[in-house]
Amino acid sequence: MTIAFKRLIFAFMFASAIMLMTACASIGKIENQPLAHIPDKPHGYSLEKHAQGYERGETELVLAFSGGGTRAAALSYGVLKELRDTTIHRRGQNQRMLDEVDRISSVSGGSFTAAYYGLFGDQIFEDYEQVFLKKNVQADLKDLVLSITGFIGRAIKATSRTEEAVKYYDDHIFHGKTFADLEKSKGPLILINASDLNSRSQFVFVQPQFDALCSDLSTFKVARAVAASSAVPILFDPILLQSNSDCHVSKSAWLKEAEERARRSDDKRLEEYVESMNYYVEHP
Repeated sequence: MTIAFKRLIFAFMFASAIMLMTACASIGKIENQPLAHIPDKPHGYSLEKHAQGYERGETELVLAFSGGGTRAAALSYGVLKELRDTTIHRRGQNQRMLDEVDRISSVSGGSFTAAYYGLFGDQIFEDYEQVFLKKNVQADLKDLVLSITGFIGRAIKATSRTEEAVKYYDDHIFHGKTFADLEKSKGPLILINASDLNSRSQFVFVQPQFDALCSDLSTFKVARAVAASSAVPILFDPILLQSNSDCHVSKSAWLKEAEERARRSDDKRLEEYVESMNYYVEHP
């Protein structure tokens, strides 16, 4: 057996071992904490609870930030800047249009901007370009998830590509903030959207959705939600959530109302969303 052939065999065995270890480590972490009891009144980070403590203006303004990587994040950031610089005259005073924003719904790249603004408010205009937009995040992630050193590192640390991305977002962008911090910020309600691969439907990171999983959204990290919203299939593993069965969840009033509205209308998206929520309730 030649030396070259021996080296080839060794390289193959080494690569196989690494792939095996990586496969064992590809299952992500489950970070949603169980909720022992669901109160009858609105609670947690939700539309109903947010409306109780948020000072709404006379104009209801809802923004939708789409996906598309850094370009989508930059576009949504530009929208916020324009709204900041646009004033309206009301009751003898000039007011920023930005202060009239009640909710922001986002997905993928738009979720970075929405979540950052929801957490840090006007600070976004001071440091977001350096923290995210002008920083080559994609290159950093490429080094983490696609390089040989990253591949070996994940095998040694028993972690996945997605967990590496979550840690990066948490360390460099969102600084450990959770949805409890988002609730305390008193800004517009941020609706971070993802896809539920199990039910093939929309998943929104709000407490009513987590109620169906008997889970507490307040302890869930914003970086993990944004990772779920922006994860590219195949390249990143899905974010995992566990459905707990200890809180005896039942259909809430808003879900019953949505169910009835879906019956009366021809809104397919609402119908699909109701079906997915019912799935959580009926299959704890």
